[in-house]
Amino acid sequence: MEKLIEKSKQFLRNYLISSEVDIPLVNYRYEHSLRVANIGSNLADKEEADKKIVVLACILHDVGKFNVEENKDHGRKSADIARPFLNSLDLCKREVNDICYAIAYHVDGITQYDYVHTLEASIVTDADNIDRYGINAAYRYIQELETYEYQKRIELLNRHIKRLNSFKRLCIATTPDGKIIRPLETKNGCEWFKEQINLQISIFNKLIEEYKII
Repeated sequence: MEKLIEKSKQFLRNYLISSEVDIPLVNYRYEHSLRVANIGSNLADKEEADKKIVVLACILHDVGKFNVEENKDHGRKSADIARPFLNSLDLCKREVNDICYAIAYHVDGITQYDYVHTLEASIVTDADNIDRYGINAAYRYIQELETYEYQKRIELLNRHIKRLNSFKRLCIATTPDGKIIRPLETKNGCEWFKEQINLQISIFNKLIEEYKII
């Protein structure tokens, strides 16, 4: 499996670079995909799912991110891009189909073709959402806040905390464009997601205290 992972990582890196977007965007997308793969691997163990399917799908889930006009389409595009590469690996037809289905499904649950839903696809979706509400995401949000003066930062943080609390209560996440609400689909994924939310809220509350000035 290690060889499959390394080949998939290299394919992802090369394809993202070929998209001719800024290197910082390439680096973020690549690193995000590896974090999602790590989360997916852990969830696969907890949910007793096929780890090979989950990890390879997680690595490649955003390979077509820069090849679509609308963000909602990038899962289906990524599956189309990944399939020829996956066919070149030592995988059976079912494994290729399961991986492509999980990739196509992860954004909005719409694959545009009939396929029996898999636990692995749910795990890929959950892993993606968990990463987008983790410490790295909190760090990036804090960086964005630096463009505002202190009082505005506090206002934005309070608003964001309220939003996070609603997500935690319902165990739902939005896509990066904030338009599509997705429920976490596995028990362990939902628990992990809530832990991430709690950690973010704790960080942001501490930050509000630091932003308060006499």
